[in-house]
Amino acid sequence: MTKKTSIFSNFHKSWRQSSWQLWRRHWLDVIVLMVIITVISGLLLMRSQRQTEWVTVQLKVAPEEWWYRGMKSDYWLAQNLLPGTIGTNSFGEAVAEVVSVEIFDVGEAKNQIQVWAKLKVSFDSKKQNYIFGFQPLQIGRGLELNFGSQQIKGVVVNLDQTSVTRMMKTVKLQVFSVNPYVASTYL
Repeated sequence: MTKKTSIFSNFHKSWRQSSWQLWRRHWLDVIVLMVIITVISGLLLMRSQRQTEWVTVQLKVAPEEWWYRGMKSDYWLAQNLLPGTIGTNSFGEAVAEVVSVEIFDVGEAKNQIQVWAKLKVSFDSKKQNYIFGFQPLQIGRGLELNFGSQQIKGVVVNLDQTSVTRMMKTVKLQVFSVNPYVASTYL
């Protein structure tokens, strides 16, 4: 028992001495500490003064590279993604909102999914581009969005275009010499 108390008392005594020496510094140490505090406070000030704005982005849900065309999205991927769904950052602040979702069936339980979302971005005037999630927001670049329990990965197709021109076309197909069983499935 006496060894434990002596170890504790020695530790306590050495800690008291080191904590007292912690406050006694050389003048060069004080200058270095002040420079570090100044740099950190300057970075925090610049971060807090950064202006943010909302930008509309069109995202094609797919693997992050255009050249990889092997797999389409599964049917369940955007099943619960509805317009008005909000995505938040780690501080609980809203940084993304789904504007609209278009799902095109391509067969075999696969879909092609287009998502339009408004993102809260900051503008980098030196590089003349938008920053989202500490990364530049560019057409053709991969983007990952988190909406609560749903995560969407895709490629940015369009940036800051609020009105998208869409067309509906009716196509008539005339097929000659086809199996009647196959033809009946198209009617």
